[in-house]
Amino acid sequence: MMFLEYWTSPRSSLCSLFSSDDIPNIRVKLANEMFFNPWNTGNKNPVITFDHDEVYLCIFFSLLCSFLVKLFIMYIFFQDGGYL
Repeated sequence: MMFLEYWTSPRSSLCSLFSSDDIPNIRVKLANEMFFNPWNTGNKNPVITFDHDEVYLCIFFSLLCSFLVKLFIMYIFFQDGGYL
């Protein structure tokens, strides 16, 4: 159904107009058209005002916590000489 405006006649093949490299672009275009549709009355602020710094900070702290938990487990395991 997508890009029917490029289909000029029933004899033209859509496979010659699009390749597999276009699939990610089509997905982005569909998502943008659905999200920014005038009939969509949902709250768009979380997407429009997205802050990358907050995401990077959350990733950093999750990795830091994971590392500290592993370090703590290794400390507990090897404090008595280890049992390997």
